[in-house]
Amino acid sequence: MIDVYIYIYCIIYILWGGTDKESLAGEVALTKKEMIRQIASELHVDQATARRIVQLTLDKILEALIHTGRVELRDFGVFEVRKRAPRKARNPKTNQEVIVPARQVISFQAGKNVAAIILQAKCDS
Repeated sequence: MIDVYIYIYCIIYILWGGTDKESLAGEVALTKKEMIRQIASELHVDQATARRIVQLTLDKILEALIHTGRVELRDFGVFEVRKRAPRKARNPKTNQEVIVPARQVISFQAGKNVAAIILQAKCDS
């Protein structure tokens, strides 16, 4: 059985750090594969175990969003399913007006601590 502390560590790690692919800002973004590799290395577990932990964490977050529409991770932030209203848009090729239907989107609101840490890290670099 996977230790609860490892599971909690992975939740935080999944949402917080690592490097692999280029992001829009030219920085390096974390991929699932890299996250698994780093968690396995830091916790001294094999990659299969780390993969299970990461996938289970992501599955539980998704499951909670489906059932409750909200996931609160204290001192980190809140994931929430929100409904976007239908809206008018314009096809850039034909300049014809089209109606974009209503849909659900997932939003993330960073907690105060996370926002402050990110702002400080960006200012330091």
